[in-house]
Parts: sequence; C-alpha cells; structure tokens
Amino acid sequence: MSDLLEAKIQLLNEGVKFKSTVEGKPEIITDYLPPYGDGLSILPLELFLISFGTCAGGVILPLLRRMGKHVQDFKILIQGKRREEHPLCFEKIKFTISVTSADVTDEDMKKAMELAEGKLCPVWAMIKGNVNVTYETFIERI
Repeated sequence: MSDLLEAKIQLLNEGVKFKSTVEGKPEIITDYLPPYGDGLSILPLELFLISFGTCAGGVILPLLRRMGKHVQDFKILIQGKRREEHPLCFEKIKFTISVTSADVTDEDMKKAMELAEGKLCPVWAMIKGNVNVTYETFIERI
C-alpha cells in the first residue's frame, strides 16, 4: 500500500453537502445539521466514528484469527461524546464490542484491544492523548 492516500471532495449544493470519492470506490455523501445543511446525510463526525470503529475492528478481528480463534460474528457499537464548547470535537469515545465465538476468551480480547490501541490501529494512534477512549467487550458462546 502506498504511503499517499487521496480523496476528492466536491460541493453538491448551496449548503455544506459534499460528495467524497476515492478512485474506484463508492462515493460517500456527508452533510451537516440545519441551518448549515439539511441533516439527511452522514455527519463528518459520524463518518469519523465509522472510520475509527472499522479501523480498530480491522485490527482486532485478524489478531483473534491469528490466535487461532474462530469468530462467528463480530459487532461494534461506537459512541462519541462531543465537547460542549467549540471546537465540538469528541472528548470521549466508547467501543462496545460483541463477539460470538466458541473459543475467544476475555484475555484474548484484552490482548487484541491492547495491540490495536498500542501500535496497530492508525486512527487510534492519531487521537491518542487527545480523546479519552474506553471499551467494553462481550463474548457470546456458541
């Protein structure tokens, strides 16, 4: 993978609705809440939560598989609490990760989360020290 990533962003209306594209991939539409936007598309901070959650999940799940674990289902709920003053960025983000597996243990999840946070998830690395990130994990046995 190249160290240079590129996205193109195009204004779509008189407000702040944008179409973002990466060559060869589906477009993403973002907007903002009224009065600046119509609030009908994904908000940029919601897109950030999706990016962070899928980045972490894209590290945790392969780590569990490398441990020889069998994962039948994997779900992430990610919630961000924004500051009350500007900039209205996240001050806290919480992951709730649910894994359905016959053999994943709490210790396996802890190890995978620590590796994701410590050195493998690039989105986590970018916000570390600026946003309080917490997590809970739940394992459903099959």
